[in-house]
Amino acid sequence: MKNGRKTAFFVALTAVALAAAVFGHIAFAQSRRPGLLPTNPFYFAKEGLRNLRRALTFDQTAKAELELRFLEERAAEIKKIIELKGYEETLVTAIAVYKDNLETLTFYLRSSSDRLLPKLVSWSIRHNQLFADLGLSELEAALAKFVAVYFDRTLAAATIAQQPGSFRELRAVEILQSIAERPEAAKLIEDLLITFVARVKTGEINLEGLLSQPGNLLTRIQAVDEARLRVEDGELKSHLNIWRQRLLEVIGEKGLVTAGLIKSSVDELEQQPVVGQVKYLLLQGKELFEGGNYLAAFGYLVSARAAIRDEVLRAVLIRDGWSEELALLKASYDEVVNRGGGRLNPTLATLAGQIITLSDLARNKPASSELLKGIREVKLMLNVLRAGS
Repeated sequence: MKNGRKTAFFVALTAVALAAAVFGHIAFAQSRRPGLLPTNPFYFAKEGLRNLRRALTFDQTAKAELELRFLEERAAEIKKIIELKGYEETLVTAIAVYKDNLETLTFYLRSSSDRLLPKLVSWSIRHNQLFADLGLSELEAALAKFVAVYFDRTLAAATIAQQPGSFRELRAVEILQSIAERPEAAKLIEDLLITFVARVKTGEINLEGLLSQPGNLLTRIQAVDEARLRVEDGELKSHLNIWRQRLLEVIGEKGLVTAGLIKSSVDELEQQPVVGQVKYLLLQGKELFEGGNYLAAFGYLVSARAAIRDEVLRAVLIRDGWSEELALLKASYDEVVNRGGGRLNPTLATLAGQIITLSDLARNKPASSELLKGIREVKLMLNVLRAGS
């Protein structure tokens, strides 16, 4: 009996020692980011440690947090594998494992607590942008679905504001395009586009970056077209038009526009309620497509889609009421005033009067076409003032 106990003791001690050695080796590797890669013959040790941690975690929320951490590591590994080049098979496997882990995370989230929501929103937006930059459309699509499920307007706005890079709002709009039909996503896109336009107006953003920023150029031109809709200033609109045309030319040079893409766009848009300006844009696009001028047709169809989304947003805001948007506008105004030490200059006094007028219009004529236009003008000016404060 004593010999049996001794054997069991030494087996356990050996297991602990091995686990400690593996953990120490991996911890050292992890400190150098992203640690052991699937290209390394000792990668099995890293996976073994992950499985051990899974086995020792019982709370559903803790399990979800653990999977988030593992997915963070796997994203870093995928990025490094791509940088190393020549490991296509390993990359395919790494992508498949990432998708499997994402499904595991989704399973644990069904019964986890809501305290993970801020982390989920931040994490999913960051990873979606990473995979867009890396050109991994398969993972980008998987993350877009995840964003749609756990989307929160306020949390997403806070996350995006903390992202590096002068094009952060436009990049976020590109990511959110896939869930633009969701009311809260559409409202956030509106805010982001206004902020983007304000930063272009103040000279903070050089639009030449539109041509060199990583990501999907077809989605980018859609975002730029939607930004143009929010501009009344003739000089600023002309500036956006010039760079929109240059972006369209680059898209043409890269051969990204095909007959199949145009045909599917026409079919999609014809399913939408098209009237007025949208109908004109769609008809022009169809005529150019039938004439074989695919690039020009694409330009018109992009504008048609932007106009449709603008009308959908207007309908959503009328349906939901204007109180939330006006409250956000007032909060933004108060922030700008406080930044200036509480002093009112002529511009701020004018904006205060406009907010009061818009509030009256929202109560008496909530379907007025001037309401959204007026809110956009005030919001744009407040963003410009905030940039200068």
